[in-house]
Amino acid sequence: MFKLVINYNLLLFVILSQSILSQTIKVCDKISKKPLPFSAILMKESGLYSDEKGNFSLNSIKSDTITVKFFGYNDLVIEKNKIKDTLFLTPKIEQLNEIVIKASKANKIFVDFSKSAKSFGSIPLFEGNEIITKINLSLKDSILLKEIIIPLQKLEKFEGMGATNAFVRLNIYSVNKKNNLIKMFSSDPKKINIKTNKIVVWDLTKKEINLLGDRFAFGLECIKINSEVKESNFLRVSLTKKSYKNITVFTFLAYPLKTEKEYIPMDKFFEMIIKSFNKKPPRRNLAFGLKYSIVKNKIYK
Repeated sequence: MFKLVINYNLLLFVILSQSILSQTIKVCDKISKKPLPFSAILMKESGLYSDEKGNFSLNSIKSDTITVKFFGYNDLVIEKNKIKDTLFLTPKIEQLNEIVIKASKANKIFVDFSKSAKSFGSIPLFEGNEIITKINLSLKDSILLKEIIIPLQKLEKFEGMGATNAFVRLNIYSVNKKNNLIKMFSSDPKKINIKTNKIVVWDLTKKEINLLGDRFAFGLECIKINSEVKESNFLRVSLTKKSYKNITVFTFLAYPLKTEKEYIPMDKFFEMIIKSFNKKPPRRNLAFGLKYSIVKNKIYK
């Protein structure tokens, strides 16, 4: 009979290590202590979102340092070995320009979305992807956004196997003189049914989103898709080849979970797909609906 000697210190170390690696971390507001759902957790070459309750697993972190981001809050950069059970983000305090609206009762203007193209009429949007459209309304005045509508495409029979619903977010950007995007609004996550929802609508009448200048952009960010099949974790967003009257649009893909910003224009995206066919890539833009009011603003800095 052999006598088995167990190193209890080693055993305890293994148990504690497994407990730490499986630890659930919560992202919260530093002041209110409320959780921040679907916060972006950025690593060196990848990233993930926290869940609806602001939680994520420490075991999913594959880098020594992470950056935690949530719109309206200061970024938090922290080393993995210093992470405790709760990460607190501090709200930003920004000095806003004073805006005096001289005429806010202008009639609403609605830009109806064009029908989807017969070929290349949609694009799959996976978790951690965002489709962004820059818009130039050719207006000298500013506008107040009222509503944004984004149509979705029905999934094919072989697509969406096991998929039920998705969480998406609307981001709105101003565009500066250098053509850079500056995020000025991010909606609460919206839950949609992948198989039944034909459009996604955001009512912005109470948000007072005043866009200075004639250029802005908005994006549909796919945060999470509940699916039993990994290959089916996407939704389809409608694209159109038609132009909008008196409006210039430019659509591209972005990746919010990447540390370095990367934007891929739609023609480049399709060029990569049909490169082997030696065909010219189709010109496509996001199909959308837009309601806004023209206003007269005076700004004091």
